[in-house]
Amino acid sequence: MNKFEKFLGAAGIASLLLTGACSATTGGGDGDAMADGMIMPDTGGTDAGGTKDTTSMAMSFKSIAIWDKSEEQLDCTKAASPGTDLDAVMLYRGGTLIAAGKPGTAKYAAGTTPLCTVNDKIKAKQVDKPEGKADGHVYKTDADKGYFSLNGGSMEIQFGKCTQSGPKADSCDGAGDLVDVLPGDEIDVYEVDDTYKAAGKGITAGWADEVCVCYADEYQVDLRPTAGADAGAVTLPGVGKGNSKDGKWYAGTTTVKIPMNL
Repeated sequence: MNKFEKFLGAAGIASLLLTGACSATTGGGDGDAMADGMIMPDTGGTDAGGTKDTTSMAMSFKSIAIWDKSEEQLDCTKAASPGTDLDAVMLYRGGTLIAAGKPGTAKYAAGTTPLCTVNDKIKAKQVDKPEGKADGHVYKTDADKGYFSLNGGSMEIQFGKCTQSGPKADSCDGAGDLVDVLPGDEIDVYEVDDTYKAAGKGITAGWADEVCVCYADEYQVDLRPTAGADAGAVTLPGVGKGNSKDGKWYAGTTTVKIPMNL
């Protein structure tokens, strides 16, 4: 995995969980880490010899939810991109890119207090959900494409396997079978920030015209054991970006690591 593809996060997979999104339900967006950690005992009975089976199995998560926590002060009368601008999410395991947001699984939920009144300009930035490859572009005169502005809402996403050989973030389609998120995995969240400008590093460099403010919007990432439900959700530690007082937020294009044990 090329570290130029990892922009703001440390490469590798080992310790933590991408980057504001949500599920089909708005929920509270602040699920707590499970008290008994990420390893759940198998209480499935006894083995063939009559001995109680005490095998442990790692918990898996069916989806992630990204919640808009943007601190950007917006002029909603202009063609601003309200809140977190999600381009794509990528799932790595053992240092290898294996999946991206699966087409058809991303579900948006509007927030109770949108950052900007929904109008045609806002709707134009809420079309391309963070599914498949990273492809967000900001143009000086043409319409932007390839990203979704959360506008105070949230996005729930499931992962699908890359169907290409040797996929990269700008080619993985996520069109394969669904993939659960496991402890030790890594998620890269691509959020349209200044790494998208010409001076940025990585595959997205040069994808945003210099007129782009490209603010690194803040967001919260939750893991969900059941897709479409907040029950049992685990809020990832974050890195204390923006005005987050509890260290649960990320900002901009970021590598999010899943802890082996929360």
